[in-house]
Amino acid sequence: MSNRRCGEDLISENEDTFWELPERVKKFKQKFQERLQQFYKALGELAGQTLQPTRLLTVCEVSENRWSEAIDANCRIVVCTGEEEFDKPFALAILHSEDLKVLHRQASRDYNENLCGKGSQPSPVWIANLGDYQVVTVFRATVSPRKNYLD
Repeated sequence: MSNRRCGEDLISENEDTFWELPERVKKFKQKFQERLQQFYKALGELAGQTLQPTRLLTVCEVSENRWSEAIDANCRIVVCTGEEEFDKPFALAILHSEDLKVLHRQASRDYNENLCGKGSQPSPVWIANLGDYQVVTVFRATVSPRKNYLD
């Protein structure tokens, strides 16, 4: 795996079958869940305890403008597909839609910082575009505006 950044893409340079992606959403979901179970089993062995991925802990208090990049009880990972809009994959087009932008004093609409991040603050929404579908990770997904995005 290369740690080289190309915009916001992390590109695998390894030809191992681990990195092969199914063409269908349903197959991807199945493969992802299998790999996640393997990860939790290995992590539990390292920690010396049994981990239950269906009962994750909460890292910090949930709020509109505070999140941590942690896969915890408030994080959601979804796989979706839909029509591209404005040359953007479906999940990104929804994220940048007018409905989710905020109104500023100058009466212009702009991206919501609590969805897209700002400056050194990273986005709480990560989108991996895999061609026919996207994998979307949303940190602190249980409060607006991130909950609104998933809805």
